[in-house]
Amino acid sequence: MKVVSNAYKETMNQVVRPTSQFQARLEMIDRGVETDSTITERQKAAFATSVFDKKHECDYITFEKDFFAVGGNALILPEANYLANGFVSSVMTDANGVFSTVPTIEVAFDKAREFVGMTYTFAKDYPKEIRVTAYLGNEQVVQFISTPDSLEFIDSKNHIQECDRVRFEFLSMNEPYRRLRVSRMVFGLVKIFGTKDILSTDHTMYVDPVSSSLPYNKLMMRVANLDKDYNPDNPQGIWEYFENGQPLKVRYGTTVNGETEWVDAAYLYLSDAPTVENKTATFEANDLLYYMTGTYYKGAWRPEGISLYDLAVDVFADAGVTDYDIPQGLKEVITHAPIPALTHRECLQLIANAGRCVLYCDVDGKVRMRLQLDADVSVSDNGHTPWSNPQQAYDRTAAYDYITFEPNKWRVETNSKLYIMPENENYKPTGFISSAISNGQARFTSTPKLYVKYSLPVSSYQFQIGFDSIGETYAPDFNVIFSRDGVIVKNVQVRGNTEIVYTVNEEVIDYTLVTIEILTTSKPNHRVRVESIDSGRVTDFYLDFSIALAKPTVYKTEELKSVDVIAHQYTKQSEKVTIYQADNVAVGGEQEIQVTYAPSVDVSAVVTGGTLVSARYYAQNAFLTIRADGVVSITLDGYPLSEKQVTVSVGVNKNGEICPLNNPLITDTNTAQAVGAWIANYYKNRNSYEVNFRQDFRLDANDMIYIQSEFEEMIPARINKLQYKLPGQEGAISVRRLT
Repeated sequence: MKVVSNAYKETMNQVVRPTSQFQARLEMIDRGVETDSTITERQKAAFATSVFDKKHECDYITFEKDFFAVGGNALILPEANYLANGFVSSVMTDANGVFSTVPTIEVAFDKAREFVGMTYTFAKDYPKEIRVTAYLGNEQVVQFISTPDSLEFIDSKNHIQECDRVRFEFLSMNEPYRRLRVSRMVFGLVKIFGTKDILSTDHTMYVDPVSSSLPYNKLMMRVANLDKDYNPDNPQGIWEYFENGQPLKVRYGTTVNGETEWVDAAYLYLSDAPTVENKTATFEANDLLYYMTGTYYKGAWRPEGISLYDLAVDVFADAGVTDYDIPQGLKEVITHAPIPALTHRECLQLIANAGRCVLYCDVDGKVRMRLQLDADVSVSDNGHTPWSNPQQAYDRTAAYDYITFEPNKWRVETNSKLYIMPENENYKPTGFISSAISNGQARFTSTPKLYVKYSLPVSSYQFQIGFDSIGETYAPDFNVIFSRDGVIVKNVQVRGNTEIVYTVNEEVIDYTLVTIEILTTSKPNHRVRVESIDSGRVTDFYLDFSIALAKPTVYKTEELKSVDVIAHQYTKQSEKVTIYQADNVAVGGEQEIQVTYAPSVDVSAVVTGGTLVSARYYAQNAFLTIRADGVVSITLDGYPLSEKQVTVSVGVNKNGEICPLNNPLITDTNTAQAVGAWIANYYKNRNSYEVNFRQDFRLDANDMIYIQSEFEEMIPARINKLQYKLPGQEGAISVRRLT
């Protein structure tokens, strides 16, 4: 769930909401220019860097009118080791703002390219005229004058036709006696579709919490085409510049206190050019997993095993995807099986399922696997009494206390839970009791700290701390610090508390450590005692009848009897045999031949009638590079793998349906048992709910929320499908009950 302001939440709960806002940022940019081109710059200052700098770090002070003040990112020019400052001309304009010697940037490409426009970022001042000339070979294909009007300038009117070289001549500046400063040049432009541009949108997100099917994130966007700019036969249009795979960043907004609060929703990729009908252009965009349809052939039998983590890394590398996140816990799950020849996304789904992960693309477009398990929780501290145990606070077993040398700790009452200290160390559960004692002002000179550590990132809306219910003491002042990997996510400072049980009502996303720092006690000269620690509700989103547009439709699956998981166990046969034979294979010159066979190892090939140049062998596929001029015969020998299947049944009820699971990456009974129990825990809750609701853009598929039904006030559930639609306020949601 995305973090939003409290004012946003209040706005979404209003009876009459502001109109929902939409923005889709389409990057029609050729990033290859920056890495696969040669740049020539004339009249360039010695300290200048490049228009392809990823970051503009500073501007250096030079002799120009009104350009001597030090401040901001303007620095005095060093003798060497210049920071990234883009292109700066060595010459200045005259009194009319014209260059007598023209600063020029020329870019030659590795191949012919075309651009829908150009995006410029200037510093301090902007040019008034840029002469742009494009060439293909030695022939000029287009020339035009761009007229910037600001430091950030997008030229969307002038398209650059297919060319292999472009020259930019900066003829004049907006002010006299100025140097040209180009911080950044981007070949292409960013086109932003806003609320006023769209006719309608349909955005659907789906995640399978147990990875038994592939997730998806899909947007259909219908845009007005009154000027026919998107028509494919319009020579002045931009239809031809829309390409499969162009990034589309989607966000939604609502008016909060007079300003738009935006919520990032998805980072998708355009599925080719729009389809045009009458005066409407329809765009489709999908997440990165949608495009990961190349086949992974590198499955191999590994007697020594490979972790699911390392296998996932190899699948991503084979797909050419570098931006991903895999949980470290997958390093502990081992498989021996050769993964079948499947698409990269199907391979990742198998890995996620065998590793008890959910697979999805996050709001930034990154492919993620996340362990879909309850986190293990451990509690420690920086000093407690011998008769206390901090873990008991989280386990909620603390129920007693002992008489100690503190004020008002000497009285023993009938039926009290306050006991005299025993001579042995067989202590009753007491929770956390600090070794430190507060002073006469009820303050600690050495701050007691409790550390609640989670094995996986968790999120919560409530975090509850129970103090001393027996002695009726509490901590008036304390800090609750949520962090992950040493970085503070949120710091909640509590001052003036008077409650024995205090609840932190703050939405905190993805933390792995909670540090509780106790500053004072309610009575002087006392230890602090923590009886209980409880995470409480994980979110404050409650889909009740005021948000639902109707009572939810309830679907109840058949009772689950068991989850039956197959463990696949392979052994190498003792005899090498022919596993593939093909005659009369036509080969002309040097050619790569792919062959497929039953799972085998130690494969070798013999080619008759030609030369085997090279070969790559995998468990079920081989790629042979053969040189010949005619017909060849191909023979492959290898040791076949024998497979034994063992079924592990995880029982749930005496009667009901059996849920089978046949994942080829599960190769041992322990993994089969763990995965079966994980799936059974999800499917044993039989109720699912579907309802149209007043859409709230902070929700994501796989979020946990609470839902109201006709018979229960607050049911914890997990979202598996979510749909946003514009215009209007109506969305659709599908969830499955968790308890």
